[in-house]
Amino acid sequence: ELIVQKAYLQKHERLPIEAGIDVINVRGLSFPRFLDIARELKKDVVVVTDNDGDYKKNVDEYYMDYQTSSNIKIYRSENDLAPTLEPQIVERNDIEVLNKIFGTSYKDQESLKKYMGNKKTDCALKIFETKEDITFPQYVEDAIG
Repeated sequence: ELIVQKAYLQKHERLPIEAGIDVINVRGLSFPRFLDIARELKKDVVVVTDNDGDYKKNVDEYYMDYQTSSNIKIYRSENDLAPTLEPQIVERNDIEVLNKIFGTSYKDQESLKKYMGNKKTDCALKIFETKEDITFPQYVEDAIG
């Protein structure tokens, strides 16, 4: 949630809420029901999701019923080797910039990925609050327009 808001803020110089866009976190069994309701109400919904190591199965097949809905757009990475947002952020940014943001001193990407994976909320908050420019994964950029 915070990462999407930061990406939007960095690109559009305002928070999504200031543009009338709500960024919400929907998980688990309620997620398909949420999309079913959005489809019936014709509400525009943009889904930004991890691929969890298999984008075809975990995203493309999972959301197949919504692909024909003109008001629902699904964005995910095709990089199965980076199954979540954290490793994708590490791969797209300089380690020194991320170390500065997090107050860490990691020397390699793998250590930084592990740190971010273990401290997801803390890292997301620090990214949201930073004045440093972050390069976000392409699918996040595509989702925020």
